[in-house]
Amino acid sequence: MTASVQTQELPRWSVADVHQSLDARSFTDAMERSSVEVDRLVTIFDELGIRATTDRTPTSSDGDAADQA
Repeated sequence: MTASVQTQELPRWSVADVHQSLDARSFTDAMERSSVEVDRLVTIFDELGIRATTDRTPTSSDGDAADQA
């Protein structure tokens, strides 16, 4: 069997309503802030023990952890 590879150009979005360009310092700063916030959220999830699980009924402690996160 031969695998078929289809390529499709990824979508591109304009940031012109927020930043001058993708090379603008404001855009770079925003991307860096986003990365820091994701890292912070990962730390919070780790501290609260929030993980992927098998399907189950959520518990009250699950709700408490979600509220804290």
